[in-house]
Amino acid sequence: MPLNVSAATPFERQNLLSEFQRLTAEASPWRDPVRLEQLYINLQALEDDGLTPDHYDIPLVAQQILHLVDTEAVYPPAPDEVALSAAYLNALMDLQLGRTHGSGVENYLNYRNQMPDPHAQILDLAIEGLKDIDQAFSQARPDTLTYTNLRKAYQQLRKQTAEQPLYSLFTRISLLCARACR
Repeated sequence: MPLNVSAATPFERQNLLSEFQRLTAEASPWRDPVRLEQLYINLQALEDDGLTPDHYDIPLVAQQILHLVDTEAVYPPAPDEVALSAAYLNALMDLQLGRTHGSGVENYLNYRNQMPDPHAQILDLAIEGLKDIDQAFSQARPDTLTYTNLRKAYQQLRKQTAEQPLYSLFTRISLLCARACR
């Protein structure tokens, strides 16, 4: 289920997306297959950060990649490049500020509340990150020891369950716990 551009903090996310679109309108950032491939790989790797990659419109990113490399005009373009920008910005925002930022839920997880203007910093990171998507995602991740250790644990768990997505494993564990609690 794709993440709604306006989810969690509607006003902030929509303003961020509008400003990003305004600043990148002439550049058409999602017409470069290499950049899109970097975005696709980084969105899939969000699993290592405890995020669900499916919340970031991965099928649209894949569709746009196929369209750009398609020499026989079989694959249509993504219907809306704004959705591609939203996936990129939402991922950077969730990495940098936490998935629950601004929602009032689990405020203790908002480890970057001390940032003077986090949305301006995310916008700067997103614009600069178009040169190197991998670097943008790396910079968006917290540099705390706790976060680094958690990310390593997710990576190890993914390696151990390489045949299945990590969130499927969590779903099965939740079902088992629910049965055990009956």
